[in-house]
Amino acid sequence: MAQITTVLEVSALSTQHGYIKGWETFQFKGEKRNRLWTVWTKDIGNITEGDVITVNGELSTKTSTYVPKNATEAKQIVEHSINDVAISVMSRTTQVRNAADILTQKTEAETIDMPF
Repeated sequence: MAQITTVLEVSALSTQHGYIKGWETFQFKGEKRNRLWTVWTKDIGNITEGDVITVNGELSTKTSTYVPKNATEAKQIVEHSINDVAISVMSRTTQVRNAADILTQKTEAETIDMPF
């Protein structure tokens, strides 16, 4: 298998299913493009959404189809994934909260939907 090393911004992850989804940004014909990768790993560690990570592993691709929202025709895509990975965190996100977030934040009791 081909080995690949890439830098991704984490967009989703699941410790239960053992994957990290992340976006790679690259240049194509002078234009900025993005490519979505799925990284399969049993050890996600303390990686969170928004972190920027370097991933090295075995390249895997397959063709697939999907129907975009508000569309009737299916599109063919190439799914990119990386297996047998080594991951290093380049930068971590810090959650920035503004006044609107704080004012609209629900208390734990409201979140649980207490009956009183």
